[in-house]
Amino acid sequence: ATFSGHEHVVKSLAFHGSGEWLVSASGDGTIRLWDVAEKREVNAFVGHEYSVNSVAFSPDRLRVASGGADGTARIWSIRGAREI
Repeated sequence: ATFSGHEHVVKSLAFHGSGEWLVSASGDGTIRLWDVAEKREVNAFVGHEYSVNSVAFSPDRLRVASGGADGTARIWSIRGAREI
């Protein structure tokens, strides 16, 4: 499957424990949450000033952690995207 939406290279990917969700981090400074079965973007998270280099789901799978070239680590809630 191909997921389109980032405007720059994808630097990191992580699957949700259920396999239903995928999160991606990009050089465009965004993090995107994808519905794997529907092959569509569910939500985009914006806040890093530069490239987002890493991304991972929290153990409870309700949040995403990201690390950016701006020297920050951020935590994002995915509850607003859809109940998981």
